[in-house]
Parts: sequence; C-alpha cells; structure tokens
Amino acid sequence: MSTFTDKELIKEIKERIGSLDVRDNIERRAYEIALASLEAEPVAWLHLDNGLGIPAITRSKNIADSWLSKGWYVQSLYVAQPLPVVPDDNPIQFSVSLPAAFGGDKYFIDGVFQPLRYERDCERAVVAAGGVVNWVK
Repeated sequence: MSTFTDKELIKEIKERIGSLDVRDNIERRAYEIALASLEAEPVAWLHLDNGLGIPAITRSKNIADSWLSKGWYVQSLYVAQPLPVVPDDNPIQFSVSLPAAFGGDKYFIDGVFQPLRYERDCERAVVAAGGVVNWVK
C-alpha cells in the first residue's frame, strides 16, 4: 500500500476535479469536501498539560509551537465546514388542523379560535365529572 503526502493528495484531487475522471456531481462533491479538509488551516490550538487542570486554548501559532517544544500534546482546532442548505423534496404536511384538534368548528368564529368558549366547555366537563372549578376566591 502506498503512502501519500497531503500535497500529493491535494494535487491528485485537483486533477480529478478538473478532468473527466469525475463521473457525476456526487463524486465531484466528495472530492471538493476532501480537498477542503486537506487545505484547511487550524484557527486555534488546545492543550491539557498545563498543570492547572484546565484546558488552555490559543489562537497564536507561536504559542502553540512553544507548547510543542515543551513536549506537550497540542491539538489543532479547525472551523467546521458549513452544511449545504438543501430544500426538502417532501415538505412536512401538518396532519391535524386546529379546528379538528379543538373539537371542531364550534370553538372557531370565521376561522379564529375562541378560547373562552373552549374554556367554558372544559369547565362544564370538569363539573360534570364531579370536579371543582374556580376553587380560588
């Protein structure tokens, strides 16, 4: 199995994107994502070996290099790539209308929900079941 450097991979991917070797848009997009990840530069560095028990983060490459020179483990941090915005092929359709959810059209006048009518019927149902309504005076 061959080992490739990042530079060799970047060169190969750029050639494939620009040639006929890329058969469809999915393959082209996969190459573009791979290329973006290979060309990404760290935006910060993190290490946990500072003796304080808390992680340290810097945006300075010089400070990260000084941590490395001390033999500390340093993790490069990158900006997450934004996800493409793709509209849904099948938008969600609401299966329940408000009038149906609230017992039909009797709680609506000209399509506007009437909460006092709904509350009145709820209170009547509670009283009919033996409950108490408006117990706080």
